[in-house]
Order: sequence, then structure tokens, then C-alpha cells
Amino acid sequence: MTASYHIDASAPRTVRLKAFLHGQAQAVASLIVACAVWLIAKAVGVVQAFQMARLLSTLVELRDDQLKSLGITRSDIPQYALKLMKDDHAAD
Repeated sequence: MTASYHIDASAPRTVRLKAFLHGQAQAVASLIVACAVWLIAKAVGVVQAFQMARLLSTLVELRDDQLKSLGITRSDIPQYALKLMKDDHAAD
């Protein structure tokens, strides 16, 4: 990831150095932003995995009559949990 900038060879050395450092700072800033976006995406995935685990745990603990009132059976729990997660994220 290199910055695109032009340094006039006839410019004073300090001007050329400042321009070079500015370009390097932009490249570093871009890299930091890209890393932050990647980390946030990974963190969101981890949070969603924990939410799914908690939801599944809660549904598994329900009694059969409670599951029936939701319109599902024990074998429906994984698909029902996925539906709830998708509906929740669609509402966001």
C-alpha cells in the first residue's frame, strides 16, 4: 500500500522530506483503518456466536409445553434460533 504523491526534485530538502513523511503517514493511517475494520468485523462475528449459543441454551432449557406454545419442537430449535437471529439482525 503506497501513497501516490509527487515530490518536485528541485524543492528544498525539508519540503521533499515533509511530503514524503506525509505520504507515509497517509499509508499508515490507511493500514490502521483497514485493520480496525477487520477487527470490528471479527468482533461482530464473535458476539453473534455468543448470542447464538445463549439463545440455543435458553431454548433447550424450555419445557416441551413451552416449545409447543412457540410452535416448535425440540428438533426445530436450531432452525428456530437461526430464524430469530436473522430476524433480529434484519431489524437492525
